[in-house]
Amino acid sequence: MRGAARAASPPTISSPMRSNSMPPTAARWPRILSEHLVPVAEPLTVALEPGGEASPRAVVSSAARALLDGAPRANSAASPIWPAWLAPHQVPAAERLTAIIARHGGALLADEVGLGKSYVALAVALARHEPFTLVVPAVLVSQWRDLLTRFGQHAVPIITHESLSVSTVRPSDRPTAAFVVVDEAHRFRNPDTNRYRALARLVVGTSVLLVTATPIHNAVADLLNLLRLFLRDHALAALGLPSLRNAARREADGSLAYAAVGRVIVARSRERVRTGYDGGPVSMVFPRSTTETMRAGPAPETLIADLVAGVTRLRAGGGAAPLLRLMLLRRLGSSLPAFRAALTRHDAYLDLAARAAEEGRALRSPIFSSSCFRCCSTTAAMAPGSLTIAVRWLACASCSPAPPQWIRNQTR
Repeated sequence: MRGAARAASPPTISSPMRSNSMPPTAARWPRILSEHLVPVAEPLTVALEPGGEASPRAVVSSAARALLDGAPRANSAASPIWPAWLAPHQVPAAERLTAIIARHGGALLADEVGLGKSYVALAVALARHEPFTLVVPAVLVSQWRDLLTRFGQHAVPIITHESLSVSTVRPSDRPTAAFVVVDEAHRFRNPDTNRYRALARLVVGTSVLLVTATPIHNAVADLLNLLRLFLRDHALAALGLPSLRNAARREADGSLAYAAVGRVIVARSRERVRTGYDGGPVSMVFPRSTTETMRAGPAPETLIADLVAGVTRLRAGGGAAPLLRLMLLRRLGSSLPAFRAALTRHDAYLDLAARAAEEGRALRSPIFSSSCFRCCSTTAAMAPGSLTIAVRWLACASCSPAPPQWIRNQTR
Protein backbone atom coordinates (compact mmCIF):
# COMPACT_ATOMS: atom_id res chain seq x y z
CA MET A 1 0.00 0.00 0.00
CA ARG A 2 1.48 3.29 -1.10
CA GLY A 3 1.47 6.37 1.07
CA ALA A 4 -0.47 7.02 4.20
CA ALA A 5 -4.19 6.94 4.36
CA ARG A 6 -5.62 10.35 3.77
CA ALA A 7 -7.76 11.84 6.53
CA ALA A 8 -11.42 11.83 5.85
CA SER A 9 -12.62 15.20 4.75
CA PRO A 10 -16.02 16.64 5.60
CA PRO A 11 -18.72 16.05 3.00
CA THR A 12 -19.14 18.65 0.35
CA ILE A 13 -22.76 19.74 0.10
CA SER A 14 -24.07 21.95 -2.60
CA SER A 15 -25.41 25.19 -1.26
CA PRO A 16 -29.13 25.44 -1.84
CA MET A 17 -28.71 29.17 -2.61
CA ARG A 18 -26.24 28.86 -5.51
CA SER A 19 -27.19 29.37 -9.12
CA ASN A 20 -26.21 27.14 -11.98
CA SER A 21 -23.39 29.53 -12.95
CA MET A 22 -21.66 29.25 -9.57
CA PRO A 23 -19.42 26.34 -8.63
CA PRO A 24 -20.46 24.18 -5.66
CA THR A 25 -19.15 25.32 -2.33
CA ALA A 26 -18.39 23.30 0.75
CA ALA A 27 -20.80 24.02 3.61
CA ARG A 28 -20.12 22.64 7.09
CA TRP A 29 -23.55 22.09 8.70
CA PRO A 30 -23.65 22.24 12.48
CA ARG A 31 -24.37 19.05 14.39
CA ILE A 32 -27.13 19.42 17.01
CA LEU A 33 -27.17 16.78 19.72
CA SER A 34 -29.90 16.15 22.26
CA GLU A 35 -27.44 17.04 25.01
CA HIS A 36 -27.24 20.55 23.60
CA LEU A 37 -31.00 21.20 23.84
CA VAL A 38 -32.15 23.49 26.62
CA PRO A 39 -35.69 24.42 27.70
CA VAL A 40 -37.17 27.69 26.52
CA ALA A 41 -37.14 30.29 29.27
CA GLU A 42 -40.72 31.40 28.50
CA PRO A 43 -42.55 28.53 26.75
CA LEU A 44 -45.70 30.60 26.32
CA THR A 45 -43.93 33.03 24.02
CA VAL A 46 -43.38 30.27 21.47
CA ALA A 47 -47.13 29.68 21.15
CA LEU A 48 -48.21 33.31 21.14
CA GLU A 49 -48.80 35.25 17.95
CA PRO A 50 -48.75 39.03 17.81
CA GLY A 51 -52.12 40.67 17.49
CA GLY A 52 -53.96 43.86 18.19
CA GLU A 53 -54.31 45.40 21.60
CA ALA A 54 -57.19 44.15 23.72
CA SER A 55 -58.53 44.54 27.21
CA PRO A 56 -57.32 42.17 29.95
CA ARG A 57 -60.79 40.59 30.08
CA ALA A 58 -60.70 39.79 26.35
CA VAL A 59 -57.17 38.37 26.61
CA VAL A 60 -58.09 36.11 29.52
CA SER A 61 -61.27 35.00 27.76
CA SER A 62 -59.39 34.16 24.57
CA ALA A 63 -56.72 32.23 26.48
CA ALA A 64 -59.33 30.28 28.42
CA ARG A 65 -61.20 29.35 25.24
CA ALA A 66 -57.94 28.18 23.64
CA LEU A 67 -57.11 26.02 26.65
CA LEU A 68 -60.61 24.50 26.46
CA ASP A 69 -60.31 23.82 22.73
CA GLY A 70 -62.91 26.48 21.99
CA ALA A 71 -63.01 28.55 18.85
CA PRO A 72 -61.99 32.21 19.15
CA ARG A 73 -64.75 34.79 19.35
CA ALA A 74 -63.51 36.38 16.15
CA ASN A 75 -64.22 33.13 14.33
CA SER A 76 -67.84 33.03 15.43
CA ALA A 77 -69.00 33.28 11.81
CA ALA A 78 -67.68 29.76 11.22
CA SER A 79 -69.52 28.33 14.24
CA PRO A 80 -72.79 26.50 13.60
CA ILE A 81 -76.12 28.26 13.90
CA TRP A 82 -77.97 26.46 16.66
CA PRO A 83 -81.68 25.66 16.27
CA ALA A 84 -84.24 27.85 17.97
CA TRP A 85 -85.56 24.95 20.03
CA LEU A 86 -82.35 24.83 22.07
CA ALA A 87 -82.76 26.52 25.45
CA PRO A 88 -80.28 29.30 26.33
CA HIS A 89 -78.41 27.10 28.80
CA GLN A 90 -78.06 24.32 26.20
CA VAL A 91 -76.23 26.40 23.59
CA PRO A 92 -72.94 26.69 25.55
CA ALA A 93 -72.96 22.92 26.09
CA ALA A 94 -73.48 22.29 22.37
CA GLU A 95 -70.66 24.72 21.48
CA ARG A 96 -68.26 23.13 23.94
CA LEU A 97 -69.07 19.59 22.80
CA THR A 98 -68.58 20.54 19.17
CA ALA A 99 -65.12 21.93 19.95
CA ILE A 100 -64.13 18.85 21.96
CA ILE A 101 -65.25 16.48 19.22
CA ALA A 102 -63.33 18.46 16.61
CA ARG A 103 -60.18 18.19 18.73
CA HIS A 104 -60.43 14.69 20.24
CA GLY A 105 -62.88 12.80 18.01
CA GLY A 106 -65.41 12.38 20.80
CA ALA A 107 -66.88 13.89 23.95
CA LEU A 108 -68.93 13.00 27.01
CA LEU A 109 -72.07 14.93 27.97
CA ALA A 110 -72.80 14.33 31.66
CA ASP A 111 -75.18 17.15 32.57
CA GLU A 112 -77.47 16.58 35.52
CA VAL A 113 -80.91 15.06 34.96
CA GLY A 114 -83.42 17.58 33.67
CA LEU A 115 -81.07 19.82 31.68
CA GLY A 116 -82.06 18.40 28.29
CA LYS A 117 -79.14 16.19 27.31
CA SER A 118 -81.14 14.57 24.49
CA TYR A 119 -81.82 17.94 22.86
CA VAL A 120 -78.18 18.98 23.14
CA ALA A 121 -76.98 15.70 21.66
CA LEU A 122 -79.43 15.96 18.77
CA ALA A 123 -78.40 19.57 18.09
CA VAL A 124 -74.72 18.61 18.01
CA ALA A 125 -75.45 15.73 15.63
CA LEU A 126 -77.52 17.90 13.28
CA ALA A 127 -74.90 20.68 13.29
CA ARG A 128 -72.38 18.30 11.72
CA HIS A 129 -74.52 17.98 8.56
CA GLU A 130 -73.62 14.34 8.09
CA PRO A 131 -75.40 11.03 8.70
CA PHE A 132 -75.39 9.84 12.30
CA THR A 133 -76.47 6.77 14.25
CA LEU A 134 -78.07 6.44 17.67
CA VAL A 135 -77.20 3.71 20.19
CA VAL A 136 -79.87 3.67 22.90
CA PRO A 137 -81.54 1.22 25.30
CA ALA A 138 -84.52 -0.60 23.84
CA VAL A 139 -86.91 1.10 26.26
CA LEU A 140 -85.89 4.52 24.92
CA VAL A 141 -86.25 3.75 21.20
CA SER A 142 -89.80 5.12 20.99
CA GLN A 143 -88.83 8.25 22.93
CA TRP A 144 -85.90 8.96 20.62
CA ARG A 145 -87.94 8.15 17.52
CA ASP A 146 -90.60 10.66 18.61
CA LEU A 147 -87.92 13.30 19.16
CA LEU A 148 -86.37 12.64 15.75
CA THR A 149 -89.75 12.74 14.03
CA ARG A 150 -90.61 16.04 15.70
CA PHE A 151 -87.63 17.64 13.97
CA GLY A 152 -88.02 15.89 10.64
CA GLN A 153 -85.33 13.21 11.09
CA HIS A 154 -87.14 10.07 9.94
CA ALA A 155 -84.28 7.98 8.57
CA VAL A 156 -81.81 7.99 11.47
CA PRO A 157 -80.78 4.37 12.25
CA ILE A 158 -81.14 3.28 15.87
CA ILE A 159 -79.15 0.41 17.40
CA THR A 160 -80.18 -0.91 20.82
CA HIS A 161 -77.84 -1.74 23.67
CA GLU A 162 -79.40 -5.15 23.90
CA SER A 163 -78.61 -6.00 20.28
CA LEU A 164 -74.95 -5.25 20.97
CA SER A 165 -75.03 -7.54 24.01
CA VAL A 166 -76.24 -10.63 22.21
CA SER A 167 -74.46 -10.39 18.88
CA THR A 168 -71.09 -9.56 17.42
CA VAL A 169 -70.78 -6.64 15.03
CA ARG A 170 -69.56 -7.72 11.61
CA PRO A 171 -67.94 -5.22 9.24
CA SER A 172 -71.09 -5.29 7.10
CA ASP A 173 -73.20 -4.36 10.14
CA ARG A 174 -71.33 -1.14 10.83
CA PRO A 175 -73.31 2.01 10.03
CA THR A 176 -72.14 4.22 7.21
CA ALA A 177 -72.62 7.22 9.50
CA ALA A 178 -69.55 9.16 10.57
CA PHE A 179 -71.03 10.19 13.93
CA VAL A 180 -72.48 8.01 16.71
CA VAL A 181 -74.52 9.20 19.70
CA VAL A 182 -74.64 6.74 22.62
CA ASP A 183 -77.41 7.43 25.14
CA GLU A 184 -77.25 6.00 28.66
CA ALA A 185 -73.55 5.43 27.96
CA HIS A 186 -72.82 4.35 31.55
CA ARG A 187 -74.03 0.90 30.54
CA PHE A 188 -70.76 0.56 28.59
CA ARG A 189 -68.45 1.17 31.55
CA ASN A 190 -67.17 -2.42 31.71
CA PRO A 191 -64.70 -3.28 28.92
CA ASP A 192 -64.98 -7.01 29.65
CA THR A 193 -68.58 -7.27 28.39
CA ASN A 194 -69.78 -8.24 24.93
CA ARG A 195 -71.71 -4.98 24.81
CA TYR A 196 -68.60 -2.85 25.28
CA ARG A 197 -66.52 -4.79 22.77
CA ALA A 198 -69.29 -4.63 20.16
CA LEU A 199 -69.64 -0.87 20.57
CA ALA A 200 -65.87 -0.40 20.40
CA ARG A 201 -65.86 -2.16 17.01
CA LEU A 202 -68.89 -0.20 15.89
CA VAL A 203 -67.37 3.24 16.46
CA VAL A 204 -64.04 2.59 14.74
CA GLY A 205 -63.40 5.47 12.36
CA THR A 206 -66.29 7.58 13.64
CA SER A 207 -66.73 10.49 16.02
CA VAL A 208 -68.60 9.70 19.22
CA LEU A 209 -70.82 11.58 21.65
CA LEU A 210 -71.49 9.71 24.90
CA VAL A 211 -74.51 10.84 26.93
CA THR A 212 -75.14 9.91 30.56
CA ALA A 213 -75.96 11.65 33.81
CA THR A 214 -74.05 9.04 35.83
CA PRO A 215 -70.68 8.30 34.19
CA ILE A 216 -69.25 6.95 37.47
CA HIS A 217 -70.99 4.16 39.35
CA ASN A 218 -68.20 2.52 41.30
CA ALA A 219 -64.87 4.22 40.60
CA VAL A 220 -63.15 6.62 38.23
CA ALA A 221 -62.30 3.56 36.12
CA ASP A 222 -65.91 3.61 34.88
CA LEU A 223 -65.36 7.06 33.40
CA LEU A 224 -61.97 6.21 31.92
CA ASN A 225 -63.34 3.10 30.22
CA LEU A 226 -66.02 5.23 28.57
CA LEU A 227 -63.44 7.67 27.26
CA ARG A 228 -61.38 4.81 25.83
CA LEU A 229 -64.17 4.30 23.31
CA PHE A 230 -62.91 7.34 21.37
CA LEU A 231 -59.56 8.32 22.90
CA ARG A 232 -56.23 6.65 22.22
CA ASP A 233 -54.55 5.23 25.27
CA HIS A 234 -51.98 8.05 25.37
CA ALA A 235 -54.30 10.86 24.23
CA LEU A 236 -54.10 12.69 27.58
CA ALA A 237 -50.38 12.13 28.16
CA ALA A 238 -49.67 15.86 27.83
CA LEU A 239 -52.09 16.47 30.69
CA GLY A 240 -50.29 14.09 33.04
CA LEU A 241 -52.17 10.88 32.22
CA PRO A 242 -49.75 8.69 30.22
CA SER A 243 -52.12 5.74 29.84
CA LEU A 244 -55.90 5.55 30.13
CA ARG A 245 -55.70 1.78 30.53
CA ASN A 246 -53.27 1.99 33.43
CA ALA A 247 -55.28 4.77 35.03
CA ALA A 248 -58.40 2.61 34.82
CA ARG A 249 -56.45 -0.09 36.66
CA ARG A 250 -55.89 2.41 39.47
CA GLU A 251 -52.22 2.83 38.62
CA ALA A 252 -52.56 6.62 38.44
CA ASP A 253 -53.45 9.37 40.85
CA GLY A 254 -57.23 9.72 40.95
CA SER A 255 -57.18 13.50 41.31
CA LEU A 256 -54.85 13.76 38.32
CA ALA A 257 -57.18 11.58 36.27
CA TYR A 258 -60.18 13.78 37.09
CA ALA A 259 -58.26 16.91 36.07
CA ALA A 260 -57.14 15.39 32.77
CA VAL A 261 -60.47 13.95 31.64
CA GLY A 262 -62.16 17.28 32.30
CA ARG A 263 -60.88 18.37 28.90
CA VAL A 264 -63.31 16.05 27.11
CA ILE A 265 -66.37 16.28 29.38
CA VAL A 266 -69.27 18.69 29.74
CA ALA A 267 -70.89 18.14 33.13
CA ARG A 268 -73.04 20.84 34.75
CA SER A 269 -75.34 20.84 37.71
CA ARG A 270 -78.69 22.57 37.91
CA GLU A 271 -77.20 25.12 40.30
CA ARG A 272 -74.46 25.93 37.79
CA VAL A 273 -77.06 26.51 35.10
CA ARG A 274 -79.20 28.65 37.40
CA THR A 275 -76.19 30.80 38.21
CA GLY A 276 -75.80 31.42 34.48
CA TYR A 277 -72.97 32.64 32.37
CA ASP A 278 -71.79 36.06 31.22
CA GLY A 279 -75.33 37.04 30.35
CA GLY A 280 -76.54 36.69 33.92
CA PRO A 281 -78.69 34.12 35.69
CA VAL A 282 -80.73 31.77 33.52
CA SER A 283 -84.42 31.60 34.38
CA MET A 284 -85.28 27.94 34.73
CA VAL A 285 -88.06 26.15 36.55
CA PHE A 286 -87.37 22.60 37.66
CA PRO A 287 -90.11 20.38 39.09
CA ARG A 288 -89.98 20.34 42.84
CA SER A 289 -89.73 16.94 44.44
CA THR A 290 -92.27 16.15 47.09
CA THR A 291 -92.10 13.37 49.62
CA GLU A 292 -95.02 11.35 50.83
CA THR A 293 -94.63 8.90 53.67
CA MET A 294 -96.64 5.71 53.35
CA ARG A 295 -96.66 3.28 56.21
CA ALA A 296 -97.47 -0.39 55.83
CA GLY A 297 -97.30 -3.18 58.30
CA PRO A 298 -94.86 -6.06 57.82
CA ALA A 299 -95.98 -9.01 55.75
CA PRO A 300 -96.70 -12.21 57.69
CA GLU A 301 -93.52 -14.18 58.16
CA THR A 302 -95.23 -17.44 57.29
CA LEU A 303 -96.34 -15.99 53.93
CA ILE A 304 -92.85 -14.72 53.13
CA ALA A 305 -91.30 -18.07 54.10
CA ASP A 306 -93.80 -19.93 51.90
CA LEU A 307 -93.12 -17.63 48.94
CA VAL A 308 -89.36 -17.95 49.30
CA ALA A 309 -89.62 -21.72 49.49
CA GLY A 310 -91.76 -21.77 46.36
CA VAL A 311 -89.33 -19.59 44.42
CA THR A 312 -86.39 -21.73 45.59
CA ARG A 313 -88.06 -24.85 44.21
CA LEU A 314 -88.54 -23.22 40.82
CA ARG A 315 -86.73 -25.26 38.18
CA ALA A 316 -88.65 -24.39 35.00
CA GLY A 317 -86.88 -22.58 32.21
CA GLY A 318 -83.73 -24.66 31.89
CA GLY A 319 -80.61 -22.55 32.11
CA ALA A 320 -82.67 -19.40 32.73
CA ALA A 321 -84.18 -20.77 35.96
CA PRO A 322 -81.51 -19.26 38.29
CA LEU A 323 -82.01 -15.85 36.71
CA LEU A 324 -85.77 -16.17 37.06
CA ARG A 325 -85.46 -17.14 40.73
CA LEU A 326 -83.14 -14.21 41.39
CA MET A 327 -85.54 -11.80 39.71
CA LEU A 328 -88.51 -13.07 41.71
CA LEU A 329 -86.61 -12.91 45.00
CA ARG A 330 -85.54 -9.35 44.27
CA ARG A 331 -89.15 -8.38 43.56
CA LEU A 332 -90.21 -10.07 46.75
CA GLY A 333 -87.51 -8.22 48.66
CA SER A 334 -88.87 -4.98 47.26
CA SER A 335 -92.55 -5.42 48.14
CA LEU A 336 -95.47 -7.72 47.72
CA PRO A 337 -96.99 -5.50 44.97
CA ALA A 338 -93.73 -5.73 43.01
CA PHE A 339 -93.71 -9.50 43.44
CA ARG A 340 -97.34 -9.62 42.36
CA ALA A 341 -96.55 -7.66 39.19
CA ALA A 342 -93.72 -10.07 38.33
CA LEU A 343 -96.04 -13.05 38.67
CA THR A 344 -98.60 -11.30 36.50
CA ARG A 345 -96.03 -10.84 33.76
CA HIS A 346 -95.12 -14.52 33.87
CA ASP A 347 -98.76 -15.47 33.74
CA ALA A 348 -99.23 -13.30 30.65
CA TYR A 349 -96.14 -14.79 29.04
CA LEU A 350 -97.35 -18.33 29.58
CA ASP A 351 -100.74 -17.48 28.10
CA LEU A 352 -99.09 -16.10 24.97
CA ALA A 353 -96.60 -18.98 24.78
CA ALA A 354 -99.36 -21.58 24.99
CA ARG A 355 -101.41 -19.77 22.36
CA ALA A 356 -98.40 -19.47 20.05
CA ALA A 357 -97.60 -23.18 20.47
CA GLU A 358 -101.17 -24.12 19.57
CA GLU A 359 -101.04 -21.95 16.44
CA GLY A 360 -97.57 -23.17 15.46
CA ARG A 361 -95.86 -19.78 15.48
CA ALA A 362 -92.98 -18.21 17.34
CA LEU A 363 -93.54 -15.83 20.24
CA ARG A 364 -91.95 -12.54 19.28
CA SER A 365 -90.66 -10.08 21.86
CA PRO A 366 -92.74 -7.02 20.75
CA ILE A 367 -95.97 -9.00 21.00
CA PHE A 368 -95.09 -10.27 24.45
CA SER A 369 -93.96 -6.86 25.71
CA SER A 370 -97.09 -5.02 24.60
CA SER A 371 -99.37 -7.75 25.95
CA CYS A 372 -97.51 -7.90 29.27
CA PHE A 373 -97.68 -4.20 29.91
CA ARG A 374 -101.36 -4.17 29.01
CA CYS A 375 -101.98 -7.12 31.32
CA CYS A 376 -100.00 -5.60 34.20
CA SER A 377 -101.87 -2.33 33.95
CA THR A 378 -105.32 -3.91 34.04
CA THR A 379 -104.86 -6.83 36.44
CA ALA A 380 -106.47 -6.44 39.84
CA ALA A 381 -104.47 -7.01 43.01
CA MET A 382 -104.12 -10.61 44.05
CA ALA A 383 -104.88 -11.71 47.55
CA PRO A 384 -101.96 -13.00 49.67
CA GLY A 385 -103.21 -16.54 49.38
CA SER A 386 -103.20 -16.44 45.58
CA LEU A 387 -99.55 -15.38 45.63
CA THR A 388 -98.66 -18.64 47.31
CA ILE A 389 -100.77 -20.59 44.83
CA ALA A 390 -99.09 -18.90 41.87
CA VAL A 391 -95.60 -19.57 43.21
CA ARG A 392 -96.41 -23.21 43.85
CA TRP A 393 -97.59 -23.51 40.26
CA LEU A 394 -94.43 -21.80 38.93
CA ALA A 395 -92.33 -24.30 40.89
CA CYS A 396 -93.84 -27.19 38.97
CA ALA A 397 -94.57 -25.42 35.67
CA SER A 398 -92.03 -27.55 33.84
CA CYS A 399 -94.57 -30.33 33.63
CA SER A 400 -97.46 -28.12 32.49
CA PRO A 401 -97.47 -25.99 29.32
CA ALA A 402 -99.98 -23.55 30.77
CA PRO A 403 -101.49 -22.87 34.22
CA PRO A 404 -104.70 -24.68 35.07
CA GLN A 405 -107.86 -22.61 34.81
CA TRP A 406 -108.34 -22.56 38.59
CA ILE A 407 -104.90 -20.98 39.04
CA ARG A 408 -105.73 -18.40 36.40
CA ASN A 409 -108.91 -17.58 38.24
CA GLN A 410 -106.94 -17.19 41.48
CA THR A 411 -104.33 -14.91 39.96
CA ARG A 412 -106.68 -12.56 38.16
